[in-house]
Order: sequence, then structure tokens, then C-alpha cells
Amino acid sequence: MNYAGQDDIGITRAGSVYPHGGMVWYTMGVLSAGWVMAYLDRYIISVLIEPMRQSLSLSDTQLSLVQGMAFALFFVVAGIPIGRLVDRTNRRNVLLFGISCWSLATIACGLSENFWQLFASRLAVGIGEACLAPASFSIVSDMIPPKRRGAVMGIMVGGTALGNAGSVFIGGLLLQVFGLHGVLNLPILGAVSSWQLVFIVVGAPGLLVALLLLAVREPVRLEKAKAVIDNKKFFKFVRQQPSGFGLTLAALTANMFALNGFVAWLPVILMRIHHMPPAQMGTIIGAVLLTVGVITPPIGGAVGDWLSRRYPAIGRLGPLLIAYPLLALLQFSWWFLDGPFYAILVFTVSAPLLGNIIAGATYPALTLMVPNEMRGQVTTLFLLIGTMVGIGFAPTAVALVTDNVFHDPTMLRQSVILVALPAFIAGFILTLLALKPYRRTCELTARAVGIAPGAEM
Repeated sequence: MNYAGQDDIGITRAGSVYPHGGMVWYTMGVLSAGWVMAYLDRYIISVLIEPMRQSLSLSDTQLSLVQGMAFALFFVVAGIPIGRLVDRTNRRNVLLFGISCWSLATIACGLSENFWQLFASRLAVGIGEACLAPASFSIVSDMIPPKRRGAVMGIMVGGTALGNAGSVFIGGLLLQVFGLHGVLNLPILGAVSSWQLVFIVVGAPGLLVALLLLAVREPVRLEKAKAVIDNKKFFKFVRQQPSGFGLTLAALTANMFALNGFVAWLPVILMRIHHMPPAQMGTIIGAVLLTVGVITPPIGGAVGDWLSRRYPAIGRLGPLLIAYPLLALLQFSWWFLDGPFYAILVFTVSAPLLGNIIAGATYPALTLMVPNEMRGQVTTLFLLIGTMVGIGFAPTAVALVTDNVFHDPTMLRQSVILVALPAFIAGFILTLLALKPYRRTCELTARAVGIAPGAEM
């Protein structure tokens, strides 16, 4: 978005200046570290499925509920008031609460002794992580000028790949060290299974990130609407552009749905079907995420920045039009080409590469759809939909296909394909339909904040 009256250092029409200097980069570093820890704590459970299943005598459906629905349920419930708090209160403090909450809840997962205790702990992880995206992206929007915002947000989203990599690498390594089904006697805690100890180990570092966040200052809010906005006006604004918000959010959510179903079950496919040792599985997937997944979200954001300037009719949704057909082709080919290394190849290109390109383009696109006072709420709205559909339902959808269609746990790969392939195809179609409505919504927002939308919007 090229703002009229804004020069190269980011002075807006109102005369406000984006901050600069070391504090900006310190803030970006701490926020990125928060994203790493959030996704480490969120996905570590996927590596621990097999030992948890045997230790607690859980079914695949119960495991999928702990993986997805337990996290998503309170993520959605807590997200509504959290989005409003982000738009009206100190965002640093909201994020401080969130990081502390999900870190302690991850440790609590390691203290769980049955399904319901584990389920409740994952609920609390969801509450904490509901604070992350609305607060962090709202802070970034007031510290980074629009023309560079996509690339910077992409760097932050790259922390998700580090977190994913850490979950499979650290989790697999620790299981190998402690023993897949080992039991350790620890001071105070007593007898602890190896999978429980992994939860405790990965949850603790988040508390250090919370301490580092104390040095971050709340930035001045920029790009505010000319009129005062309350909660009702946000939902009225959304209802006034049903196709803009509806189609755009649906197009972005398709990526979350398909990839969450895939990523949640790939470690299980490698260990259950291909009998790959946890340490080997963790090392391979972790290396892929570190080498590919970290660099692709910034690429997605930067490509969105470039397309919004050169081809405004496509704009920030352009990366989706590139990635979705390739993702569908990969899932289709996986049906005919089996084997552990082809599964890893499909994962490499799908999740860390193409999926993260879409993720890197997502949040910059959302911030241009609403004024400053609505950014926390629109991010929350997307995450409510995406988390419930993607994290909440996708892993369970795969499990239900395995349990009720194939009736065979060794058919897990086919179940993943039957869930992911239609979602990628739908994502491409929805993106095509969303192009014009999305642009109209962004232009309406530009008028609401009193600036002239430029060609790159």
C-alpha cells in the first residue's frame, strides 16, 4: 500500500514517525523468539503421539482431540476478548501473559497422568497462544512502514518453522536419549515417563522469553481511523464487505486446514508405517524445517510486497495462486508414490516451502484490510476460523477417515491425502474469487484512515 503523503522513512500524513534504532530490532527479535517457542510447544505433541498412546491407552481419535480440538477450543473462546484487548490496551502486557500461560501449560502437559488432564493442559496452551498473533502483528504494524511490512512479518512467521523443527528434532532426540517408553525417577516429580519429561523440557524456555519481553516498550498507534471505532463497528465493517472478508479468510484458511492435517500425522506415518526411529525422523524433519522453512515466510511476504506494487490486481494474494496448484499436485502424486523418503520430499515442498510462502503472505494481507483499531480483531477472526477448522478439525478429520473409512491404521497416508487434496484445490478457487473483493476492502480501509490508496494496495 503506497500511502499518499508518506516519505521513504515512513512519515504518515498525521506527522507521526515509525520508530527506528536498536529497540525496533530488539522487539522484532523477542517477538520472533515468541513465535519459535509457541510453535515448539504447540507441535511437540505430534512427536510424542506413539509413546502417549501406549502409556495412557489412547485411541487415534482421542490423540487427535488432544492434538487439535483441545488446543483450538480455548484458542477460539479466548481469542475474541483477547483481540479486543489488543486493540485497546497495552499489547506488550497481553503478550507477556500469553507467553507465560502457554509455557506453564506445556509443562503441565508433562505432569498429566490421563487423557482429561492432558486435554485440560492443552486447553490452557490454546489460551496463551491466542495472544500471540494479534498482539505481535499489531505491534509490528506500528513499528515497520507498510512497504517493508510483508518481509518483516514473514521473518517473524519464519519462527514457526524453527518451532516446528525444534519440536521434531528436540522431541525425537530426547525420546531417543530417554528411551521411547522409558521411565525416569526425578527429584520431587518422582517417576516420569520420557514423553512427560519432553513436555517439561520444551516448556521451560518460554518463561525466559517472557522475561526478555519486559524490556519491550508499547509503540504509539499509527494509521488510525478518523472516527472512533468500537467493537460493534468492527463487526459492522466486516458485514459490509462479506465477500471481501469471507472469500479472503476462506482462501487463507484452506492452507491451515490441509497442512495441519498433514503435519500432525507425518511423524506418525514415518514411525508407525515406515518404522523410522524417533531420532532419525526428528533429525530429518528438523533439518528440512531449519533449512527451508525459515527462509520461505519472508519470501512469501516479500513476494506479496512486490506483487502489490507491480501487479495490484493480484497483489498480496498472488503467492496463494502460485502455491496452491503445486500443493495439490504434490498430494496427488503421493497417492501413487509411497515410501518414507518420498513422504519426506512431499513434506519438504508442501509445508516448509509452499505452505510457509502462503503463511508469510497472510498477515500482511490482513493488516491492510482494516484500520489500526481493528488489526487485533481481524487477526483474531482469521485465527479463530483457521484454528478451529485447521488445528481443531483437520487432525481429527484424518483420524476419522482412518478409523471409519479404511478401518486400518496403516492407511494413514491415504487418509491424509483425502483430506488435504480437496482443501488445496478449494484454496486456489477461493483465491481467484477473492481478488477483486479483497482489493475493494483495502481501498475502503484506506479511505477510513484518511489516506489515498496507491497502485500497490
